[in-house]
Amino acid sequence: MIVLLASVGLAASGGPDLARLRVVITGLPPGVVAHVGVAGPAGSSYMVTASEERRVPPGVYTVTIESVRGADTTFHPADERHEVVVEPGRTTLAAAPYRVAIPDTTEVLDPNDPGILEIRGLRVVFAAGSLRAAALQPGDHLISGVGTRVPHLLVRRVAAVRHSGDRILVDTQPATFDEALPAGVIRLDAVDGLTLLRPAAFAPDDEPKPLVEFSQTLSLRDSDCTPGENASGRSAASGAAPAASGTGSTTSTSTSTASSPGMASSVQLC
Repeated sequence: MIVLLASVGLAASGGPDLARLRVVITGLPPGVVAHVGVAGPAGSSYMVTASEERRVPPGVYTVTIESVRGADTTFHPADERHEVVVEPGRTTLAAAPYRVAIPDTTEVLDPNDPGILEIRGLRVVFAAGSLRAAALQPGDHLISGVGTRVPHLLVRRVAAVRHSGDRILVDTQPATFDEALPAGVIRLDAVDGLTLLRPAAFAPDDEPKPLVEFSQTLSLRDSDCTPGENASGRSAASGAAPAASGTGSTTSTSTSTASSPGMASSVQLC
């Protein structure tokens, strides 16, 4: 009986040399179609728009997750491309998560953009030629990771925009992270601290860093600071907030520490 069942199972699977690849897409709301490319050996390439499983030749497969648009939001992968090894006679899982959702009303800034001239309290000053600044409207959100032009994580709501000579002055108000970015991922960097993850093309390098995923319950509040200043009372030394590890979430109105196995850094907002 046992031998018979084993034989039937082997026949149903199509033999020991066949394999199956299951692509599982997550993070998209109903009605938004995914765009995931799968490329394997011997030209076995295909496109996936929803979670599916199919027979494939064994080998190494590259899964490429492309950004897609919804009605008023663009969805991005945390990492655009990864590889999976499909072994003979087995079903291999390939995850395709969309972890970054950027609404049309949120402008994700490049923290190294020379168009950002300075951050003076709650005023963000741009060069007059900045197309990103010119398109801003009251009620929009600004968000940026840490870079040469932005000393701390920036999360702001736009209050007013006006031109002044060769500059665009954007007056802002403090905002919460979940208001600006309903779903997002930050990268932990041992040298530079926390950097907001933009679409894959804007990743700081090709080496994946540990990811910390902030859910909609995160409520980090902004502070009023300028380049070179520390936000008073907002450092990790105060120990006011719990750590968020892995894909957990935390709520804080002062200090928050985000950590990942083997690495930790404090979140400071500007």
